[in-house]
Amino acid sequence: MKSLSTLKRMTAMLLTALSLLPGIGRQMAMGQQPEARMATFTSQLGRFTVLLPGQPAYKSSPVSTKAGVLTLHSYTAETRGGDYSYTIMFNDYPAAPTNIKSFFDRVRDGAAEGKRLVKEVELDLNGYHGRGMVIEDQKFRFIVADYLVGARLYQLIFAMPADEEVPATVGQFFKSFGFIRA
Repeated sequence: MKSLSTLKRMTAMLLTALSLLPGIGRQMAMGQQPEARMATFTSQLGRFTVLLPGQPAYKSSPVSTKAGVLTLHSYTAETRGGDYSYTIMFNDYPAAPTNIKSFFDRVRDGAAEGKRLVKEVELDLNGYHGRGMVIEDQKFRFIVADYLVGARLYQLIFAMPADEEVPATVGQFFKSFGFIRA
């Protein structure tokens, strides 16, 4: 298990990327109140814990991929009438990818298709590889953190209108994510 200082350093990398977006750095520095009260949510099925602004809606659906049909599990909590969406998704591949960089490149390309990739950083959470991204189109901004744990891909996604400032709760959402040992 990584030390607390390593975890803090990894979190700082993601928050640094997020701070490049208009408003989030200023909001955090000014200590503004979050737009919604965050509470811990734990998924035994997904083996994770995270702070969310309310009880999420769960959904599972089959998804056709090059690896075959996979079950995509998602938990979503929305605020501001659906303008802000906090989503954690995960799916299990038949086998762990052998080329991690290529795997994350394909995940990125799929997420950014038809959109603009604004920022991309490599992440590490407790020794697990990850990638953080900011993706935009004309209407929406998506802040994403993907982690690969064996053959399981976790995706944390915050979506919001592209013309608004990022709320401080986004930092809490990403910083709070952790794995539960099976």
